[in-house]
Amino acid sequence: MITAEDPAPVAGAEGIDDGRRAAVVGLIVAASVATLLTAAVATGSEALTAFDQALTDFTRGWADPLGWPVDLAHAVGLLAGPALSTVYAVGVVVALLVTRYRAAAAFVALSSILGVLATETTKSLMGRARPPGAEQFQSDLDRSFPSGHSSSGIYLYLVVGLVLAHLAHGRRWMEVLGRALIVLGPTIGLSRLVLGVHWPSDIIAGWAFGSCSALLAALLLWEPLARGWAGPAPARVERAPTPTERESLALKLSGAAALVLAVLGVLWGLAVASQVILFDGLYAIIGFGLSWLGLRAAALVEGGPTPHYPFGREALAPLVVAVQALVLLGTFGYACVDAIGVILAGGSETELGPALLYSVLSLAASIVIYLVLVRMQTGSDLVGAEAMQWRASVVLGIAMTLGFSLAWGLTEVGRTSAAPFVDPALVLVAAVLILPAPIALLRGAFRELLEGEPGREVTDPIHDAVAHACTDFGLPQPTERIGKLGRKIYLELDFLVDPDQGWGIDDADRVRRHLMTSLSTPGRLLWINVELHTDPDWDAEISP
Repeated sequence: MITAEDPAPVAGAEGIDDGRRAAVVGLIVAASVATLLTAAVATGSEALTAFDQALTDFTRGWADPLGWPVDLAHAVGLLAGPALSTVYAVGVVVALLVTRYRAAAAFVALSSILGVLATETTKSLMGRARPPGAEQFQSDLDRSFPSGHSSSGIYLYLVVGLVLAHLAHGRRWMEVLGRALIVLGPTIGLSRLVLGVHWPSDIIAGWAFGSCSALLAALLLWEPLARGWAGPAPARVERAPTPTERESLALKLSGAAALVLAVLGVLWGLAVASQVILFDGLYAIIGFGLSWLGLRAAALVEGGPTPHYPFGREALAPLVVAVQALVLLGTFGYACVDAIGVILAGGSETELGPALLYSVLSLAASIVIYLVLVRMQTGSDLVGAEAMQWRASVVLGIAMTLGFSLAWGLTEVGRTSAAPFVDPALVLVAAVLILPAPIALLRGAFRELLEGEPGREVTDPIHDAVAHACTDFGLPQPTERIGKLGRKIYLELDFLVDPDQGWGIDDADRVRRHLMTSLSTPGRLLWINVELHTDPDWDAEISP
């Protein structure tokens, strides 16, 4: 994550002035192209009409017979559609504001706002009809000029790419992502030509309008931008995050990723009529809500003991985990009942190409988030529960990828009768595969809430530490009671000692301090009580 203030101004005013002049020239050129194309469309230019028809026929001639380019273009259109582009833009602006790159955030926001206003206003005024056949992908058939996707490829995706590339400062992943977006931005418009929903002049005009918006935003914010990313990045003071900070960061990361996949899954599932993709989106929505619940619980637990809760509120952690498990079980149950109903009704038709692309993207994202959370867990039950949810998402992604690949194969070999049942069948398979995860979460949470003995990953190190303490201090084997509640570990040790050896309270304190030191782990709260008894019947009243 970027954590730098906007850098101070640096030398290089001549270079900045040259860049501003280049931006002005670019704006004039882009505005001229946009104006000329708008006038040509408005007057019904025969030359432009012939150009559009010839290039459209050529594209249709090779894309339609192959099939897969059209499916790929459709998927790109869904990914870069207005709803998701809005989510992307808001996410980028918020991330830049949070990391205190205010000038860059303003640039992305202003470029996007200007682009939407220019494109949508021109679309409404021109009312140009789309190419024949566009009705199978678009419902608004009289809003062809200019292409909104082509325009957003410049004013949003290319702009975000430039911002990331400038702010990378040696961060390889930001450099790669920025350059990829710079290349991807203009190609989004080409996908609309392959799909057959825009004329070539719509695409070119979209690039021109998007360029005008981006360049105008850059010129309006030139001075803040020059101060905001010119020169090297400022030095940063590196500090290892505390376990609590890591827990909070992990939960926020999980929630943000769940929100993005939720919007993507619901919109994509509705677009391609896939029940299992909708289920994946619903699962992500629930995951986002549970991540927020986990964050609230983590904040309350971190507050420590209070007058009303003198032992703290660590019980919130297993309680939240239990709620997560119950909600997931309810979701799986509903999805299974709905899937069975779809199968009994004769199955459902799904657009397999875009559905398969979604499954691959969802699987890749789930694997990345799961691996990141596993590395950031550091003993946090809340992060562990999040990681288990993402592991379930990985399983669901694998099931979707294999299932849609099978359905595609069945369709290609002519066995179309089985294809409609693949989607609801995937829901049932995914529910069965994921079911062990919430059950394991529920069992672990109830074990903690009912004060059951923790697992061996907790008890074995404690047994070893107690055995060493007994050797070091010459104590007999004690009666041990171990409990776990969230991050808090309870250890009760009762030693039966010889009264003639002079054991006292100071000895009990030394044993307790020794165990606190040997068992101390970042992120873990220890509650150790050491008792020394001389009465052989000390436990008569508490023994069963």
